[in-house]
Amino acid sequence: MVEAFLNESQVFADRLIASVDDLGRAADHLNDIAERSSDAGDKLRKRSLHVMSRLKQTLVWMKEADAQAERVHALSDRMKQESERTRANMTDMNEAVNESVRALSELDGLNRTAVDHVKHSTERMKHIEDINELLREIVGQTSLLALNASIEAARAGESGRGFGVVADRIKKLAEQSREAVERSSRMVEEIGQGAAQAAAAVETERASVQRAIGHVRSIALKLDEASAAVEAVHDSALGVADANREQRIRVSRTAEMVNEAAELGQETVQSVEQTMADMRRQREGIESLQTVGAELQQASSELVSSILSLRAEDGAELVGVDLEQGKHILRSLAAELTAAGLDKDRHKGMLLRALKAYDGVEAVWSNDTDGRFIFSEPAAGLLHARHREWWKRAMAGELYVSEPYVSAITKRPCITLAVRYQGGAGGVVGIDLRV
Repeated sequence: MVEAFLNESQVFADRLIASVDDLGRAADHLNDIAERSSDAGDKLRKRSLHVMSRLKQTLVWMKEADAQAERVHALSDRMKQESERTRANMTDMNEAVNESVRALSELDGLNRTAVDHVKHSTERMKHIEDINELLREIVGQTSLLALNASIEAARAGESGRGFGVVADRIKKLAEQSREAVERSSRMVEEIGQGAAQAAAAVETERASVQRAIGHVRSIALKLDEASAAVEAVHDSALGVADANREQRIRVSRTAEMVNEAAELGQETVQSVEQTMADMRRQREGIESLQTVGAELQQASSELVSSILSLRAEDGAELVGVDLEQGKHILRSLAAELTAAGLDKDRHKGMLLRALKAYDGVEAVWSNDTDGRFIFSEPAAGLLHARHREWWKRAMAGELYVSEPYVSAITKRPCITLAVRYQGGAGGVVGIDLRV
């Protein structure tokens, strides 16, 4: 019973040492993580503060942009109003120009009618001149007739006196008619000259009206182009006003979002500071854990020393143990595992065949280069073998043979043989021989 107790105690001490070793490794790993996390938290805090500063500056700029957008909005509204007034003025000018074109067109029609009337009157004057020419001939013939009558009355003497009086009267009428015809001809000539001058003036006026119509129509075309440009400016002013209004809304929303981001950044800084405080407490806990691990390591070592001092193994003899056969078995397994690589099923088949083939073999196992068990029969009582002497010596290239000790697997005295194999990434294969 004492022997069993001592065996159990030694196995427990071995497992405790392994656990303490894992605990130390975990504590070191946690300490490294805490160090990196602390550094990352400090960098995050600095970056968060830098981002906060940038966000605050951005918020100031956004407010300035909002004020500038307000001024631009006022200017765009004023431009829109001015463009509306300009558009109305251009419409009035277009209507006035169109009215001028209509009036000049009517005047041109009236001039054309006046020219036609003058031409008609000139033609009538020509008829009057023809009549006057006929009257001149009649007056000439009448004067000649009166002269002949006077001559005949003078020949007739006293009997022709009355006829002579008539002849004189006809002569006077003829002279009066000649004078009337001459005056009429002069008047017709003057009227013709006036009509010609009037026709020339009307033609000149008509040509001026035609030129005015051309100028006015050219002005109308220019005004149409100007109206189109004013309309485009007006549409642009409306678009600018709408875009500026939308821009103001977006700037305002962006400023709100930046403000929210600044508040979130402040909360982030606070959270980071709280996290860093928690990490400092965590590091303190890890340091305490390392202290406890060191104490447990010392206590475990003292426990193992106490157990070994109680045991009477110094006089133990390797009765019935064939170390050469064990080495042969181990070398054969190493060669087979080299060919198997890290395939767990192949490891299992090879190790179980060796366990059944040799009566003195109590346990077989294989590890990878990190000490983890690939296969073990019976199941390994350890998580890994990195702290075990047989694993360290075998990984160093030695065929290791231990002193008698209590197996963590069978919990009975044994000796361990271990050697490295090279298959895949390589590893360690080991066997326990019954003592």
